[in-house]
Amino acid sequence: MHSPPFTYGVLGTRVGKAIAHFLASLPDTAQVYITDIGRTEARAAAYDINTALRYTDKKCVGVDFDATKDSVQDFLANFPEISVIVSATSTSFSFKLAEAAIESQRHFLDLGGVVEVTKNLMSLDQAAKTANVSVIPDNGLMPGTGLVFMRLLLYLFDSAKNIWVTVGGVPQRPVPPLFYALPFAMEGLRHLCCDQAPILERGAIRLADPFSYAGEIQIPELKPFHNKGWVEAFITAGTSIAPWTMQTLGVQNFWKRTIRWPGFIKGVKDISPKNFEKEIKPLLMPDISAENPDIVWMKVEAQIAKNGNLAARASFTLFDLFDHDTGLSAMRRTTGFSAGIMAHLAALGKTKTGVATPDLALTLKNIGEYMEELQKHFSITWKYQNLE
Repeated sequence: MHSPPFTYGVLGTRVGKAIAHFLASLPDTAQVYITDIGRTEARAAAYDINTALRYTDKKCVGVDFDATKDSVQDFLANFPEISVIVSATSTSFSFKLAEAAIESQRHFLDLGGVVEVTKNLMSLDQAAKTANVSVIPDNGLMPGTGLVFMRLLLYLFDSAKNIWVTVGGVPQRPVPPLFYALPFAMEGLRHLCCDQAPILERGAIRLADPFSYAGEIQIPELKPFHNKGWVEAFITAGTSIAPWTMQTLGVQNFWKRTIRWPGFIKGVKDISPKNFEKEIKPLLMPDISAENPDIVWMKVEAQIAKNGNLAARASFTLFDLFDHDTGLSAMRRTTGFSAGIMAHLAALGKTKTGVATPDLALTLKNIGEYMEELQKHFSITWKYQNLE
């Protein structure tokens, strides 16, 4: 296995740019290769990262790689020094990328969020253990950091019966009709708006329609930006296999709600999946940028039972804003840095071998290290309320 300083391969330049930025900033990183279908995009991302981090040498290097055509095995053979592969491309490539990583004894992570993809990756568990590597799907904000928050709450309160995740990224200065700007690829937005969401309700897994359990909530951190902090919250897909994991850990109710500024649901709920991209594109704001900055907010709350009654509430809240120094959006930062933290722990040999999602890939001690690094970059608030 590899030893420090470490070299990483980051596939994709959208969220990948934030992942590569984080990894390149670490003192025990030797090199980060960031890839895209076109070398122009990869080189531009690498240049921005090296410039932002004030590196005179090329600690981050752009490389062309097309997962639809190029051989993953050939790519890995050309860079034997890479110890961890992080895929920030479509999850449709995750299985073949993970297989190749295992064969060449590299750790592999993806951003995940798609149930079928993560379940397929689980079939590689024994192969990954034999190769003594970690395969960690579902890294990012949620799933990802949200899963780690959930697991930590369950470590602290083994009597937690309900876990709720409320999360989203929204523009700081929204405009109608949707009051929303696309932070990443259209594929992710389509999953949120069109896919049924597996949820855990009264101890059983069921599928909920998108926009279920919709309602307005007020978020104090968002008050300075728009609508006095009032947002729409509604159930969406994007928790991957977390409902099944929570079920095995004794949780009775679990789901994720996404937040958007009011007006979003009305504008998208009748768009057909077949024509989704064509119909929604004209309604979106310009992409997130320094002129159109964003906000990310996430709350993971556990409700603790005692003698069958609600006894306490505990929660972690994460908050972040567009970073004008680096040009990285809040959504890229919270997704990419989270994946980068896990990639670094994998390189250090602090993640379990085999296939495991972030909540199960770390011991309690290593979750502490994850949280410590996370707090260097984002505002994280802990709250506990005794209800007895």
